[in-house]
Amino acid sequence: MAGDGGPVTLRGIADRLGLHVSTVSRVLNGPSGEQGRAASGETARRIRELADELGYRPNPHATSLRTRRSNLVGVLFPRLSEIVVATIYEGVEEEATLRGLSTFVTNTHDDPGTQRERIGMVLGRRVDGLIIGDAHLDGAALADPALDGTPFVLVNRRTDTGHPAVTCDDPLGGRLVAEHFLALGHRRVAVIAGEPFAGTGTDRTTGFTDRYREAGLPLPAHRVRHCRFDTAGGHRAAVELLSGPDRPTAIFGRCRRPSR
Repeated sequence: MAGDGGPVTLRGIADRLGLHVSTVSRVLNGPSGEQGRAASGETARRIRELADELGYRPNPHATSLRTRRSNLVGVLFPRLSEIVVATIYEGVEEEATLRGLSTFVTNTHDDPGTQRERIGMVLGRRVDGLIIGDAHLDGAALADPALDGTPFVLVNRRTDTGHPAVTCDDPLGGRLVAEHFLALGHRRVAVIAGEPFAGTGTDRTTGFTDRYREAGLPLPAHRVRHCRFDTAGGHRAAVELLSGPDRPTAIFGRCRRPSR
């Protein structure tokens, strides 16, 4: 116990209160939805007050050994400097916390070699699952045998290989932009489409170009420019589009400014 300089344990708290150690464990370490059912309100209050007084801190390694679960979720993103990605991660973290889970995030910079390396690093921490926000359409990095047996879900991007993914309706998003441009009278338009390996870039571009084709205004290939998802890539693509003889009157841009 704390008084003799040793670590504060669940057993010590249970002995002080005359309770079974499993009751103390469920109150202090159980999932948030179960903690309120582990003991009566008064008993749970006494357990938490004594734990706070003694400075008890859960030992995640001991819990992992006992339950064979780490309660840890790994998250992969290209880069957290993108405001959309950072916002998604905030939501992931908030929901995980409500369910008694912890998360950690790593950036891959959309490089396939780095993706495989980071997936290996994340799995090495014995996570209970992964949330992957940097998927390429070919799904190559997800074919790693090391992923076998570890649940994962894609977010923000999809693959062509059928892995479960949580995404926006990207084709509809591109189509709505096209509808807006057409309503404004823009007939000569262009697209800064982002990286061709990303489902967000290809699907929104497809929705946009399909709507213009339906309107009898198909976009020539030179008015669809792929580039990196960053300020420099978007700027370079825009300069190329605006400097040519076939200058568009409107551009659908798929690149984002980094957050500050």
